[in-house]
Amino acid sequence: MASVGMFGKVPTFGDFVSLGTGTPGYRQFERWLQDSNDTIVERGQELQPLGFMIRHEDTRSLLVGILVGSVDSVGRSFPLSLFYEIADEGVSLAGMPPALGPDLARLASVARKARVRAPEEVRSLVEGMALPSDKDVAIRSHAQLNRLRIVTAEMMLQRAFGAGPSPHYGSEVILRACELASERRSGAPLILEGRAGTDVELMFLLASVDAMSGGRQPVAVLWEVRSRRALFVLGPPDARLLSLMVSENEADRLWPMWTDRPEVAERSREQLPAACRELVDAPGGVSAKDFLDSMAVACKPRSQQPAPPEGKQRQRQGKWQSRVP
Repeated sequence: MASVGMFGKVPTFGDFVSLGTGTPGYRQFERWLQDSNDTIVERGQELQPLGFMIRHEDTRSLLVGILVGSVDSVGRSFPLSLFYEIADEGVSLAGMPPALGPDLARLASVARKARVRAPEEVRSLVEGMALPSDKDVAIRSHAQLNRLRIVTAEMMLQRAFGAGPSPHYGSEVILRACELASERRSGAPLILEGRAGTDVELMFLLASVDAMSGGRQPVAVLWEVRSRRALFVLGPPDARLLSLMVSENEADRLWPMWTDRPEVAERSREQLPAACRELVDAPGGVSAKDFLDSMAVACKPRSQQPAPPEGKQRQRQGKWQSRVP
């Protein structure tokens, strides 16, 4: 059974309000949020409401919830987080945000009430929320993917990446970022930046990362519908991640999946593997789901492909060590 949690501050109380699951995933999230708030306060930033999804690979759990800016009774800033902790076994990560859409809306309602309620009342509201079962969430997440069967690949590629050769650019960025992320052992995580103004666009981008990376799932995802921004974190999130959602002062850390420069997009087209390039060149009238299934085969990472016969191995090409221009 999924569990519900809360951590942060409310205006009617001078300390943290907490309703946690006690799991390693929750404790890790708690430490991360405190470190992230230190960064936001230091930079004088103000957090806007956003959705988040964070995986804890050691315990196979998944936190999905909302974050809103808040303060305590003496005016100290600290976000209020409300979330579900769910077993990630059998779920479709791409389908999770829309699958839990109604549940996240209920959490947002509690967050609004928390501004004027005593902490005991807020805790009672959270504890009284209906909880979906892990099995139900898994079924719902896969059912959401069927929505990609009723929209064309061409339409979703244009909505996610832009017109013309821009989808080639987005595909190339995903491929290279995931390839490089798989080789990193330390340091700040690689972060893909996407445009997602609807739950379908967010789902398509998540499914694209999954398909084009050989199943390498982001460790964390943040999205803000009003600004049409989403960040896909290809490694453990660090303390500056929330700040990146507020300001683009560290834009050099982000790998945007779009470009306004046609010549750059055209060069990216030539860098795509031939099979991937052909699919993006002419998606035709196929559904977005069928297109991504084909991309998963065509863009399989080299590490997952059969090794060439001995004596005929090709010299490995140098990895991308810098951002796409």
